Amino acid sequence: MLTRADLKQLAQIRLDDAIFLQQANRSSSAYYLAGYSVELALKACIAKLIQSDTIPEKAFINAIESMHNKLPLPPLRLASVGFGH
Repeated sequence: MLTRADLKQLAQIRLDDAIFLQQANRSSSAYYLAGYSVELALKACIAKLIQSDTIPEKAFINAIESMHNKLPLPPLRLASVGFGH
């Protein structure tokens, strides 16, 4: 299981790669990796809120998604972005 420190490190690595690709005029790939970096950083933030060094379990993510979807908000699909897998 990835720890919060692992997620933060991976986020920084992907951001560094995105910057390198942008400087090499590979904007599409840079955009993709920058988005992935943000995703990893968000996971690290959530891991900090849930438990100091772990990613939340799938059941917890599903419960959050279920509660959110009962509100008058756009649908939340956390599993589709890598949470709960």
